[in-house]
Amino acid sequence: MEFLNEAMAAVPIGQTSLVHILIQILVGFVMGLIIAWTYKVTYRGFSYARTFMFTLVFLTTISTLIIIAIGESVARAFALAGALSIIRFRTPIKDTRDITFVFFALISGLAMGTGKLAMAVMATLVISALILLYYRLSENYFSEVQKYLLRLRADDLSAAERQVAEGLGDQVKGYELMNVAQAGEGSVELSYVVHLKPGVSIAQITQRLGQAPALRDLSTVALSDTVDF
Repeated sequence: MEFLNEAMAAVPIGQTSLVHILIQILVGFVMGLIIAWTYKVTYRGFSYARTFMFTLVFLTTISTLIIIAIGESVARAFALAGALSIIRFRTPIKDTRDITFVFFALISGLAMGTGKLAMAVMATLVISALILLYYRLSENYFSEVQKYLLRLRADDLSAAERQVAEGLGDQVKGYELMNVAQAGEGSVELSYVVHLKPGVSIAQITQRLGQAPALRDLSTVALSDTVDF
């Protein structure tokens, strides 16, 4: 990465300073692409927002330009802070993970804007690699317990509880009866939170419970924090 700093140092300050700016903006744009790609690869929901990826790419690029514009002028810094203070962002960020990537893009752009290209590029590559490593390890060693909300109906409460216990058996790490409500015509609706063991699917659970004569109208809802509805 040292060649980046040497290339910047080889360009004389003055009339050719636009070359410095162009190099920094282009490299900042590439860094934004790397950050957005890392976000996409490590995303675990149903679908990611393309607009958020656009934000990551150009937040890095624009923050680079902001630092270039400020330079070493304290007056410009205060003027820019005052100008940006009138902006109000009303879009909520649902996931703290998204905030992490926003800061990642912002700090990478700030580092690039100071002219320390080698440090900025190296830090972006290393942090992206660490994020990828963490998600690979989390899949193997820190995987979340699969948690589902199980709803069913029955006419006999005691028989339903007994057959649910038999059906879940050793397929779950644990389960808890959360609610019992009248469903009309002498039947009751039971709601359970079920924690599945690794390797067990919710389809296997519903198939086993579906064979119980006292249970009917089974439905399940995923309760994992990584799933967006």
